[in-house]
Amino acid sequence: MSHRVGSAAPPIFIVGSPRSGTSLLRLILDSHPAIACGPETHVLADLDESLGRHWDRLARYGAEREHWHDAYREAFARLKADYAARRGKARWADKTPAYAQHLQFVTALFPDAQVIHVIRDARHVTASALARWGWRRAWAMPQMWRESVEKAREFGRDADPGRYREVRFEQLVGATEDTLRRVFEWLGEDWDPCVLDYDRFDHDGTGRNRIVSTAARERSGTAIDPSRARSESRSLDLLLRARIERVAGPLNRELGYV
Repeated sequence: MSHRVGSAAPPIFIVGSPRSGTSLLRLILDSHPAIACGPETHVLADLDESLGRHWDRLARYGAEREHWHDAYREAFARLKADYAARRGKARWADKTPAYAQHLQFVTALFPDAQVIHVIRDARHVTASALARWGWRRAWAMPQMWRESVEKAREFGRDADPGRYREVRFEQLVGATEDTLRRVFEWLGEDWDPCVLDYDRFDHDGTGRNRIVSTAARERSGTAIDPSRARSESRSLDLLLRARIERVAGPLNRELGYV
């Protein structure tokens, strides 16, 4: 059953490599009547750095790491809970792809958090980055993809099954309802078909995503176009293809992308 407003529902974190479909899943979750998932925060990555690379400075204040954890947890949770309450939602979620590399810290702050890791073929991720940001960013993407996927899956191997779940982008857009029903069941939330029409709802910071969903409706009549699961990698030149194979190829094949 869905959680009621004010209940202590576990927070949700959506992570993954950029261009993997985390924004799509964020909008879907944000459309659910029980869940508020606002724009990316990034702040927890910076706070993790402060307790790692800069710990020698913070330690001079005489407080243990647990003190900083408590302070960070309280501030972040209050920000998110207030946002959810203003929207009449019982539960908050966060979509920040970069948190894939900071899950040990994130779950140290929120031990009951449920983490959804969105995974997409490295070739399609790179092609999407090329179309969105250009060649230089596409060149860096295979390395970013590999590091993101490896770190998140490393966390997932030791996590309780109720705390970590992988969702493939290809299933999200190709078998949408079945995939989402299983995701919401795992989250402990009632299924609501309104999430399939996520583009009918107002979301903060979704300019480009609205363009994508509008185009999808024109092509297929739904906000989620199954054709997005098909290859975009034809746009990749030989140099980018070689880069993907060298940097990300073994892991991509391990994940079943052949």
